Amino acid sequence: KAFVQVSARMTDAQLMSELLEQSFRAPLIDQTLPLSDNFFQLVKSQNCGPCLWVLDGGRHISDEMAADLAILAKKSPTTLYILVASQSVGQFSNAVEIHLEALSIAESKQLMGWYFKDLPLDEDPVFQTFLKESHGNPSLLLAWQLVEHSAEVKVADKVSWRLHLITLMLIIMLLIIGFLYK
Repeated sequence: KAFVQVSARMTDAQLMSELLEQSFRAPLIDQTLPLSDNFFQLVKSQNCGPCLWVLDGGRHISDEMAADLAILAKKSPTTLYILVASQSVGQFSNAVEIHLEALSIAESKQLMGWYFKDLPLDEDPVFQTFLKESHGNPSLLLAWQLVEHSAEVKVADKVSWRLHLITLMLIIMLLIIGFLYK
């Protein structure tokens, strides 16, 4: 599985590197060759097995990269599924276009479970709010960062108020003793 969030600033070389690095172990990528040639060479040296590539933000894919992805989809020596999430229509010829509804809460949790090992409990209010506000959008769900989305609960130090109480009681005792001897 390879998931890449394609942005307007991403170059074809960066997209190629992301896809190949997520599909193969320590690939040697020739930046002068197109994606298809690099993929064919890597498949010969190490078998990656069946692949699923998910590209979110397909409208930012260049025409050259789209043509290269079409070549790979037709001529790949292994099973290769390429899913391009895009708002533009007709970017790829002979492609199956599917309109997908937003993920449900259960599907969102399942998707996040595939990518994150330690998800918060279902009862965590911050996690529940994050799931609801993402509206089933996979790119938002996969942007989850536990450190940023967890509530820090600080337990008040109980020793502090006890120490203050004991100090106050000692002062009161000293004052009472002082009044008795005066």
